[in-house]
Parts: sequence; structure tokens; C-alpha cells
Amino acid sequence: AWNERRPSARGPYLQSVTPDSVWVVWDTAEPSSGRVEFGYSTALGQVIEENEVSFHHELKLEGLKPNAVVYYRVDQGDIASFRTAALPDQPHFRFVVFGDTRTGRAAHKAVIKQVVDVSPDFVIHTGDLVENGQVRSEWNTFFRIEAPLLRSAPFYPTLGNHEEYNPYRTSNLYTDIFHLPNNELWYSFDYGNARFICLKGDGNPVNI
Repeated sequence: AWNERRPSARGPYLQSVTPDSVWVVWDTAEPSSGRVEFGYSTALGQVIEENEVSFHHELKLEGLKPNAVVYYRVDQGDIASFRTAALPDQPHFRFVVFGDTRTGRAAHKAVIKQVVDVSPDFVIHTGDLVENGQVRSEWNTFFRIEAPLLRSAPFYPTLGNHEEYNPYRTSNLYTDIFHLPNNELWYSFDYGNARFICLKGDGNPVNI
């Protein structure tokens, strides 16, 4: 469960896209009831809203067309867009893989700018997103740098040792922040005619 200690505002960021759905996730500095407008043009036209007030917001857009550009905005913010996942008979899609963004903010920003410029359909991060995954301020910096990318490309992170996951903690920021398939620690997803596997493989065990 999300730890309700007051977070910084961040997002929106896109998670777990399929041919007909996506999770839109964001945080607000004050508790509120979230709202997402969406559609296949900037006119939007469809609305989904939360029933409860929270700092952390997650709304699943469902019934979408496959391999389609969807426009959306969160809480009357700017309009952004993303593409739903391709079906198995659609072999052409574009994705980017990068990782180890722990430190070196200038380099991180430069990489994100290059990734945004190629407009990937989704991105995979190979792990070690931050230096210490139990420090909120490091996640705040990560999301500030990645904001232009994460609002338009569904993001699939991989658990690294620097995420500091510990099964005995009541809250692990990595699993609190992200909304990933299966147990979130290792998972797979299908996109077009390919299967992708995100698996921690650095030799440091995760005990669950």
C-alpha cells in the first residue's frame, strides 16, 4: 500500500500499457480526488474519476483501441498523448532501453532529451534508477528529470540493488511508486509480436 506521508507532486506517468488499457499515475502535494479526460483527439471526450481523496492517484483507462494514439490530461493539466500496445500481428514498434540513472544529473537529462526526440512507444529501464530507493528526495529528482518522457511513453523499470528493496519493510518506495505486472519484482509483458522480461540479474538476491 502507498505510504501516505506527504509526497511531492509528480507525474503523470504511464504504466503497464496493453492493446486496450493503460494506468495513468500521479501524485499531488495536497489530497484530492483524481480525474483523467481522454480520447482519440485533443477534444478528449471521455472522463474517468476517482471515488476517494488521496495524495497518490492511479486510474486505469480501459476499452481503448489497439496501437492507437490516445490523448489525455490529468486534473485540467496539459494535454499529452501515448500509444496503446501493438497486437501480435503488428510487428513494427519503437522502444528504448536505458539504465543506471542513479547520479550524474546532467547526463541523465541529456539521455532523456534524446529518448524523447525519438518518440518511443514505450521504454524499459534496466535498473538502479536512483542511488538509494528508500530516499524520497532521490525519487523526486528522478521524476523531475524524466517527466517529459514518462507522460508520453509507458515506463517499465527493472529492480536493481540500488532500489533498496527489502521484503521486511512495510513500505518499499519502488513498489509503492510503480504499478507493474505480476509481483512487480520480476515480470514479463507482451508488446506486438515480442515478449519482454524484466528480471533482476545483478547477483544480489531478493528474498520474498
